[in-house]
Amino acid sequence: MATNYDHYAAANQLADRLDLEGHNEWASKIRNAMAEGATGTEIFMRLRWQLTQLRDRQAWLSKTSREQLEELLTELEKSLA
Repeated sequence: MATNYDHYAAANQLADRLDLEGHNEWASKIRNAMAEGATGTEIFMRLRWQLTQLRDRQAWLSKTSREQLEELLTELEKSLA
């Protein structure tokens, strides 16, 4: 039996990691995407946009952060398909 992926927990974990790594602006963008969305779909779309922007600038991300980002983006894409 497959477990349900918790997009919100994953996004919060990534934001927490980014904070720890000193990337507070990106952590805030991720948290704001969740706080400002009115519906689940809107939140997922906002998250996808922010994470795509972050991925395009990821040279400075740690390996763990990149892995978390890619997993979350993959799961968001599945949910929005």
